Amino acid sequence: MKLNLHSSLIFAILLSLVGIAIVTSQGTPTRLTTNSAASMNKSPVSMEQQPIDESGVIDGAKNPEKIPDHVAYSLFFRMICCRKDAEEQSQGRAYVRRLGLDETGIDTLIAMAEEFYQRIAVVEIQAAEITTRYHPNHLNPTADEKGHLKQLQKRKEEIIDDIVASFPSRLGDDGSVKVNQFVKENVKRKVKIR
Repeated sequence: MKLNLHSSLIFAILLSLVGIAIVTSQGTPTRLTTNSAASMNKSPVSMEQQPIDESGVIDGAKNPEKIPDHVAYSLFFRMICCRKDAEEQSQGRAYVRRLGLDETGIDTLIAMAEEFYQRIAVVEIQAAEITTRYHPNHLNPTADEKGHLKQLQKRKEEIIDDIVASFPSRLGDDGSVKVNQFVKENVKRKVKIR
């Protein structure tokens, strides 16, 4: 199990680097934002251009609003999913309990994180197949492969959007607000991206 967790972490880091490479190769990254709690229930995010500072780093501690929602929710779901043994599950539940959800809400949110992981795994495997093909020689993927990586990134964001949009129906309005607030006020503040 430790090897599986270790492999999952390496895979998550690799995929994050792919996402960063895609964003970097496009020049200016995009930011996902929500305008209101009401819009979150219908469409969790909308796209708009967001410039980065001179160093190329967006620091969530200083500017949490500049961290894309899909990045924050992806990290959040990964923190609470795929906990195999009793100790890991207990730690995951303790983390989720900070949101103020009842036990049913905690179970539902953990199930949603597991759903995220299952749905995203196929996309991440496809992206890893492309990027690892070039890693040893540090060659660049072809234009077609870059296009495919962009499509995979878009699919990943659609999966996240779909799960986030289901918060109100699965967690209730109160639970949805708690999760969204936690991600925006806590998760985003601990993220730095390039």
